Amino acid sequence: MELEQLRTFYFVAKHGTLPRAANYLKLTIPAISLRLKKLEQNLNAKLFYRYPNRLELTDKGRLFLQQVGHVFDAIDKLQEAIAPNPGLYSGRLTISLGRDLARFFAPQIASFSQNHPLLRITILSRSSPETLPLVVEGSVDLGIGRFLKCPRGIHKKVLLDSRIYLVLPKNHSLARKKAIAPTDISNYRLLLHAEGAGTRKLIDAGFAQSGVELSNILEVGTCESIIELVHLGVGVGLVHDICLPARKDKTMARRQMNEIFKPIEVSIIYKSSTLSRPPCRALMETLVNSRHKGE
Repeated sequence: MELEQLRTFYFVAKHGTLPRAANYLKLTIPAISLRLKKLEQNLNAKLFYRYPNRLELTDKGRLFLQQVGHVFDAIDKLQEAIAPNPGLYSGRLTISLGRDLARFFAPQIASFSQNHPLLRITILSRSSPETLPLVVEGSVDLGIGRFLKCPRGIHKKVLLDSRIYLVLPKNHSLARKKAIAPTDISNYRLLLHAEGAGTRKLIDAGFAQSGVELSNILEVGTCESIIELVHLGVGVGLVHDICLPARKDKTMARRQMNEIFKPIEVSIIYKSSTLSRPPCRALMETLVNSRHKGE
């Protein structure tokens, strides 16, 4: 096996599609396909199920990915051992986080990347439910998201508490109320995250506890989309505080809803083996410390 074949397999497994991996590796799709084909021939094993728009690891592919991860961990340690400047990290590091969180954590990650120019950082835009299995199988080093529960072997550190805000047009009748109750909100079309998302479960629980049944709901993928639809006058929405624009919009009102909805923990998750890699440990400490500075 050639190291470049392993590297190609590793990034295709991470990105899930040939175009994404090709863009990252700066290779053509035919070149990547050829490397994967030769690797499977050398191993005499099928590593991927091939579908029209994506590739999915087989059982043997998942096992192989874990071992390939160990190979690159060893290479990273070798590079760090002979690095001319011990304070600079090299190798690679993969982070998975939601699109709404990417904007909030971008300054810390960007600063860390600039301080370690030899370190190859890959950022995957994945929801929290998508991130968790990637961390479990070892294809992602660090996952950032809203995780209600983590399986055994996955560790979690809280980075911040995200609170729920009601966003609505400035001239909306609810904007003039001093206290907004769940029954008040239920009288209007409500823009929410998709059913099954961690945030949606928390919101549904808040309304259920208040004895309010929602009937007029529009499900939207992200807080950004919810805010845009509120601007367009579609309804009122519930979003995370960290997703609100930094500057207050004169046409939109925002109201904190602490009395109805509990804060949601935004955490970083990782496996024990991740802590043995100095770049991962350093970035995690950077993110945790930035939270304390904010407090």
